[in-house]
Amino acid sequence: LGYDSEVQQGLEATWARQSDSGGIFAGAGSHHWKDTGIAMFSLARQAELSQDWTYFRQMQPQVLRAVKFLMDLREKARSESSANGRYGILPKGFGDGGLGGLRSEFTNTLWVLAGLKAVTEAADRLGLSGFDDTKRFYAELGSAFAIAARAEMRQHPDGFSFLPMLAKEDPSWS
Repeated sequence: LGYDSEVQQGLEATWARQSDSGGIFAGAGSHHWKDTGIAMFSLARQAELSQDWTYFRQMQPQVLRAVKFLMDLREKARSESSANGRYGILPKGFGDGGLGGLRSEFTNTLWVLAGLKAVTEAADRLGLSGFDDTKRFYAELGSAFAIAARAEMRQHPDGFSFLPMLAKEDPSWS
């Protein structure tokens, strides 16, 4: 929208925060898994808006490293005794929105799904190879999240259903 150079600087600053493990962490700390998903989403979205895919193509190795980090996180979650691990989504994390501490929550997984969707669609559009594991992970994580959402859905007293940020097992719900 006319601020391409400023957005490019922002993307470069974001991706400069990528750790050796592949994760990207802003100011909220190392359990803010969504930062990695948001970085992937932002990279693809800016390329869509500007119709300049040069930086997206250049960042493919970093994107794939970020995806590997997220895949490893999911495996870590499976060893946790938490709702997140049982569902096969990302591990307990910092959820934002006034929620303190590491919790069984869904916002990190949602943002990662948004990022995975954005980069897989972009890779398909560009005909890029190397994204097969990313596509598979996106499908698996999306299916696991759908199961979790159905199981964790709540009924509001006014009659509508909603998915809260926190899993039912969180002590704040009791």
